[in-house]
Amino acid sequence: MKRTKGFVKFYSRVDYFSTDVELVDVVVKNIQLLKGENVIFKDVKPTISPNLAKYTNTDETRKKAVNHLRKTIYVAFIFDLSHILIKNLLIRVLYLKRILISATN
Repeated sequence: MKRTKGFVKFYSRVDYFSTDVELVDVVVKNIQLLKGENVIFKDVKPTISPNLAKYTNTDETRKKAVNHLRKTIYVAFIFDLSHILIKNLLIRVLYLKRILISATN
C-alpha cells in the first residue's frame, strides 16, 4: 500500500496522541511523587505558575488537575483529527466536482 503524505501525517498524529496519553497515565500513577509541600505540585511557584499556585494542596485537587489534562488531550486529539478528516473530505468533494464539471462539458 502506498503511503501518502496525508497517511503518514495521520498516523504520526495518532502516535503522538498515544504517547501523550501514556505520559498522563504515568503522571497519574506517580501523582504522589509530584506532591508539593505547600502547593499542589512540586516546584509550583506563584510567580511562574500563578493559576496552579491558587489550587489547594490536596490529593483530590491533584487528581482533578491531572484528569482535566487528560480530557484536554483527548479533546485536542478529536479536534485535530476532525480537521484532517474534514479537509480530506473537502478535497475529495472538490475533486469529484471538477470531474463532474469536466464530464458535462
